[in-house]
Amino acid sequence: MMIQMFVTGVGFEETTGQPVVLLNDSEQKHALPILIGMQEAGAISRAVQRLGLRHRTTHRLICEMMSTFGYDLDRAEITLTPDGAYTGKLFMVPNGTSGQAIEFGARPTDAIILSLIEKAPLLVTEEILTRRGIELKTAEELRDEDQFKEFVGSLKASDFNKFGSGPAEPPD
Repeated sequence: MMIQMFVTGVGFEETTGQPVVLLNDSEQKHALPILIGMQEAGAISRAVQRLGLRHRTTHRLICEMMSTFGYDLDRAEITLTPDGAYTGKLFMVPNGTSGQAIEFGARPTDAIILSLIEKAPLLVTEEILTRRGIELKTAEELRDEDQFKEFVGSLKASDFNKFGSGPAEPPD
């Protein structure tokens, strides 16, 4: 099963300083951080912000070539190889159709960048979210968790005998 993801932003990993792109699902229930290179971080940031450049980038060239040859980017996918590395796939269809897609292998960052430029869905496998994703909690879940921690922190030993004798009473 494939899950659509959206680029939340680009940042830096805390301990190494390596750039990371953060993807989230539409319901903000799962996050997927992917370590990337510095150049890729810049390209993703520019694509997210829709910044134009004075010179043509390779990604813009690829988009122009697809258009010139009569194809649209239908979707981009990120999957895992058997050895656990990320890989990307691009699926192109003839302009204005949902015809037979042509599949091309790509680096995951290229799949992300091209999906942003072409406004095509970016999909990841459920396996990736299970193995590498981070499950996010809603504000309500965090509040409930904080209230529970507060409640547990306020308990005293005498609180356990309020409702009659039970296993919490000391033995005779």
